[in-house]
Amino acid sequence: MDYISIEKVRSMCVKLGSQQLPDSEIQDFIKKACDRIDPIIATRYKLPLPFPTPGIIESIAQDYAAAFILEKYY
Repeated sequence: MDYISIEKVRSMCVKLGSQQLPDSEIQDFIKKACDRIDPIIATRYKLPLPFPTPGIIESIAQDYAAAFILEKYY
């Protein structure tokens, strides 16, 4: 389950020129972020989480995905 949208990740990385990144690449970063979050929260909560995604999970996923972009390109 994706906890954030491509647009939210782009909004965090606007100064990095994230508009040039294809959606498919950003989606890969989102998946990587969710793959890191899920095993941790699965120890306490039943997955998938209810919609809407809790704000703290959304924030963590957004931070992870943006960090993966930074790590790859800078």
